[in-house]
Amino acid sequence: MKRGSVLFRLSAGLLTGLLCFTSLPADAATPTQGERESITMSPTSKHYDLKAGGTRRDELTIVNDGETDYAFRVYAAPYSVQDENYEPDFSTMRQNTDIESWIDFEKRSYFVRAGETVTVKYTVAVPENATPGGHYGVLFAETQPTGVPTATSVERKKRVGAIVYATVDGEYQVGGKMVEFDLPGLQFISPLKAMMLVENTGNADFAVNTRMLVTDLFGNKKYEVTKTYQVLPASQRKITMDWPQSPSFGLFKVTASAEFLGQDTVKEKYVLMAPVWMYLAAVIGLLVLIIYYVQKRR
Repeated sequence: MKRGSVLFRLSAGLLTGLLCFTSLPADAATPTQGERESITMSPTSKHYDLKAGGTRRDELTIVNDGETDYAFRVYAAPYSVQDENYEPDFSTMRQNTDIESWIDFEKRSYFVRAGETVTVKYTVAVPENATPGGHYGVLFAETQPTGVPTATSVERKKRVGAIVYATVDGEYQVGGKMVEFDLPGLQFISPLKAMMLVENTGNADFAVNTRMLVTDLFGNKKYEVTKTYQVLPASQRKITMDWPQSPSFGLFKVTASAEFLGQDTVKEKYVLMAPVWMYLAAVIGLLVLIIYYVQKRR
């Protein structure tokens, strides 16, 4: 058998095997049924402009949209983040997480029946010597176990929270910059993504308004999403925008933008979505053609 023929058949066999291997379906995990006990808090965040020495009265709504009655307690805790992925930290005390000590709840314990709502009232009392700029905390509502615990019983608690973003007036600095903005033109797996890294260089938080628009080559809108993210002082926040149901293959025009502190950054690019095996298949196919034409010319 000729050498060229052997190489041709070997390359074609590798290509066929690769296509067959990658077409095998993956097993999907079966979701488990949710519990009927449910607690929801509204709203999920609070934003305050405060004066040193002043007070602010406000309230939260706790919704029991489950099928069981329960007691719950409310309390405040510090809020900060650990890295650019904004992993929350509800225990570390920092200079600007002291707002948890400013909050006084009208009541600490409540009972709510299934299908009912409860209003939780509280007061924010700002100290006279509060430093200007951002202060952060979280308001928690936590279900309490019912019945008498035994040696073999397991106490289950559910907790929901509302993050408090407060700015005390006075002389403080607001500043930020775009550190990185990445929109790859070649993406191998769904979902289609754009990523940015925003840094807060001041001592008060600010909002980043993001938008991603995806169209096909004819200008027809395939997907659009807008979201707002808060960036805390002295931190960098990694923000990812994605198209959750994007197809695994296709060519799309993507416009991604971020607006904060009067800065507007826009990236526009054609993005090719294609799994890795397609690129490998193209390489193998090209190799087969090269071998074929080399052998044909001999």
